[in-house]
Amino acid sequence: MTRNWLAAGTVALLLAGCAPPAAPPAAKLQAPAQSLPDQMQALPGAEVQQGALIYPQGSLFSPGAALFYAGGTETLNPLAALLQRHPGRRWQGTVRAESDVSQQHALALAKTRARLLQRYFARKGISEGRISLGAEAVSGPDMTLQRVEVAQEERDSSSSPEKE
Repeated sequence: MTRNWLAAGTVALLLAGCAPPAAPPAAKLQAPAQSLPDQMQALPGAEVQQGALIYPQGSLFSPGAALFYAGGTETLNPLAALLQRHPGRRWQGTVRAESDVSQQHALALAKTRARLLQRYFARKGISEGRISLGAEAVSGPDMTLQRVEVAQEERDSSSSPEKE
């Protein structure tokens, strides 16, 4: 019986010695922190022009459709993650649509798209107070999004109670 335990112990030691080394901690695997503009440049499906994120026409929505393309949320998930990583930032954007039916139809379509995007971002934990989307009945990018610079006074008043 003692021989069996001894043999089992020897086999266990041999196997432990052959095991691959433990992976380094996750913190060591992460790349160095990138700046916000660098993170914006890395977003799939988006272009960055003069500090604005631009999702070209046809990148999120089919022409004449209010719903995302199949897989459209996979394009938006990295954007939502970026917005989550920068909770102190506010964003303002425009959603566009065009229609062969009428300008009113195009505007209704753009507004529906904007509401859909607002709900998507809300489900990802990004409140309406942090991202504001307008709608336009024109040809152009599906969505543009730009950081809103908050005035220093507004930052100061929101971070500390008012003095009387």
